[in-house]
Amino acid sequence: MNKVTGKIRAFIPALLTSVLLLPVPAIPVADPILVALQGCWQGKAIKTPRGALPYPICFELQRDSSLYGVADLDVSRHHWHFSTQEDKTQLRFLSTFAGNDTPIYLSASHTATEHMIFEADNSRYLKVRILQQEERTYRFTIEVKGKEHVIIVLTQKER
Repeated sequence: MNKVTGKIRAFIPALLTSVLLLPVPAIPVADPILVALQGCWQGKAIKTPRGALPYPICFELQRDSSLYGVADLDVSRHHWHFSTQEDKTQLRFLSTFAGNDTPIYLSASHTATEHMIFEADNSRYLKVRILQQEERTYRFTIEVKGKEHVIIVLTQKER
């Protein structure tokens, strides 16, 4: 074995490892509801454990074709990150309430023109339903153990 062949053989495992560890590229978010969520919204959390509160949020399309929005609330920040991986729409949700820094991962279990349902691995524990109520009004319902925990209504700000 000469020097060139030895270098190539040494290089191949590193190359294969780096290619195999690359993240799966995101597919553009194409669900009509998610596409329509782009922009800023005047929201109100009409049901929460702490009572009703304002819920302003802006969703922006990211470089990786995912959709990201953050709601800055008095008691926490809510991060909503929608992406499509391997033809499946995903939601990564993070609430920083009480110092939490662990996101929850949900997958779309049902998609239609006017609504979507996201479920955690244990679907009986957590579901997020997104329903288009009117042209520029959406309702997010977060269910925990089969019961409504939070209801958020978003109305798009005038452009």
